[in-house]
Amino acid sequence: LPVLLSGGGIGGLVCAIALSKYPNIDVEVYEKNSSFEEIGAGISLWPRAWKILRRMGLEKDLLEQTHNQPEEEIAIAIRLMANDETHLHTYDVKGKGRAVFSSFHRADFQRVLLKHLPAACKVTFSKHLESFAHTADSHIELRFRDGDSSACDILVGADGIRSSVRRCMLAEQAIEASRTYMGRVPCPHAESLLSGVEPQRTGIILYRAVFPAWKLRTKWPGHAVFKHTIQYQGKVAHLIAYTISRGELINIGIVDFQPDPSTPQDVVERLKVLCEGWDPEIMAIVDCIEEIKPWAVCVVPPLESFVHKRAVLLGDSAHAMIPFLGSGAGQAIEDADILATLLGHAASSGCAAEEVLEVYDSIRRPFAQGVALKSEHQGHLYSEIHQPESHERFQDHFIGVGQRMTANLEWTWATTIDGMREEALQMLEE
Repeated sequence: LPVLLSGGGIGGLVCAIALSKYPNIDVEVYEKNSSFEEIGAGISLWPRAWKILRRMGLEKDLLEQTHNQPEEEIAIAIRLMANDETHLHTYDVKGKGRAVFSSFHRADFQRVLLKHLPAACKVTFSKHLESFAHTADSHIELRFRDGDSSACDILVGADGIRSSVRRCMLAEQAIEASRTYMGRVPCPHAESLLSGVEPQRTGIILYRAVFPAWKLRTKWPGHAVFKHTIQYQGKVAHLIAYTISRGELINIGIVDFQPDPSTPQDVVERLKVLCEGWDPEIMAIVDCIEEIKPWAVCVVPPLESFVHKRAVLLGDSAHAMIPFLGSGAGQAIEDADILATLLGHAASSGCAAEEVLEVYDSIRRPFAQGVALKSEHQGHLYSEIHQPESHERFQDHFIGVGQRMTANLEWTWATTIDGMREEALQMLEE
């Protein structure tokens, strides 16, 4: 069964490693860049995704790349922080399990994946997909921007939020929908499908930075971020910070929920506005920043399906979400695990590829889109923290919001993907 993966990010590489374990599947990875680029900085994982990586044999190498390694017990996942006029308040979000909230430098994580990518898995660089088409003999023909072409039985779009596979897939679906439409105006269903081609702007700006941990240790030796991931909610912006690269670096993100065109556009000046009135312990982090880059947060709108015939989407190409749950990478890993499990079963049992992908869609799409909604809800909870004015009400309200945030995160450590895998295989067998 020839499977072509378009995109060599985290989801694509995990899927390639998982598929390579099946002798009846030939895996190729086509990457549009000239090499595997180290895009971004910090990524985080919850126990659901960690258990998949453990099962794949990646745990030992990954543990060598991270600083926070909680055991199988109750541990602090995130320390929420906010201050009123007189006090800095904290609330610990506690979860259970190894890697209750593990953080990595994306480059370190990627190197571990590449180490475990079998030599038999062919990787071709500088291949940017231009278009593809399903053929009458159940194959997919692909054309690339450099004029080359290729073919496969299954095309997996793991090519990120601006996915070429998603664009081509939705265009093909829209054409088919228009053929059966008898109205005089443009086909509403086709227009609905095409609305998912381009990512949607959320209006949120995320400022991202990384700096050496020694800088903060010099300013504030016992800072909370050296022990826990911290999330601080100011009145107009939100900060998250955690260690990466074995504790040698600190990754931070500052979220501007409501960018105001009338405020300074210079990044440094804008940060002064966002951080006004922040607690000294948090400002110690901000003061260590030497370079910070703004990133417009975009999402993929809910798609009707992650599959069309023999083409399938995973990760950000299918469900790029607001990053308030730190679940984007984890959901890509879950997609890859379920898809590889189903395709591996199909390759040995002779199931039709279309049936396999339909099962994948029915299992993964509702769950991943549900996580996207939970992430959006988490952002709403951040904005609720500074509603009350008095100190007494603030403390009670802050604890209440912290409890609701914990409830919104509980699925990340209280559930596993094992039941989903069993359900998927049962559906396929039926």
